[in-house]
Amino acid sequence: MIETVGEATWAHLLRCLRPGGTIVIAGTTPGTGPEEDMGRIFYQQLHVLGSTGSTRHEMVAMLRMLSMRASLP
Repeated sequence: MIETVGEATWAHLLRCLRPGGTIVIAGTTPGTGPEEDMGRIFYQQLHVLGSTGSTRHEMVAMLRMLSMRASLP
């Protein structure tokens, strides 16, 4: 899952991840201080990655990868 909002949707996003799931945070528009649900992150082995951006080349590569995954059965 890729998230660009942050604080306003954090709790909902953690509940949406399946065990072992990953969320990539690429922005925090409404705020940078969400409440962490450390129990959920720890016991469900969730992965939280942060990114400050990318180059145009990296963005194109990511979009190609996502489009290929979306077309898989």
